[in-house]
Amino acid sequence: MYKVYRYEDPVDHKGPYTCMMDTIKDYTVCEALHSAHGGNAKKPSVMVDGFEFMADNGTGFRVACESIKQLKSWFKGFNKWLLESGFVLTEYTISERIEGISKLQCVFHLSNVIERNEISL
Repeated sequence: MYKVYRYEDPVDHKGPYTCMMDTIKDYTVCEALHSAHGGNAKKPSVMVDGFEFMADNGTGFRVACESIKQLKSWFKGFNKWLLESGFVLTEYTISERIEGISKLQCVFHLSNVIERNEISL
């Protein structure tokens, strides 16, 4: 079993890169993330990080970090803003994960979720 962490919308469980304008209080945080992380070598996209399969069959997959420290580092400068905008910090217990080439993120399939908990820092 593994524990992984992500920010997500409490309603549809989507992350900040796929958030919807009607469920998040301050959608500009999503736009700012896209701008800051797009093309950033230290924040590789799922395609660059070895998750090409998500392009063809991304349904049911979620991207996460393997620790809260890693998650906070990934979203440095955005952590507080994400929470204030309505995202929740979520801990998943999963049976399987696929680690990214960068070792900065991982992917899991929803069919491998054992437990999901919203947590606070």
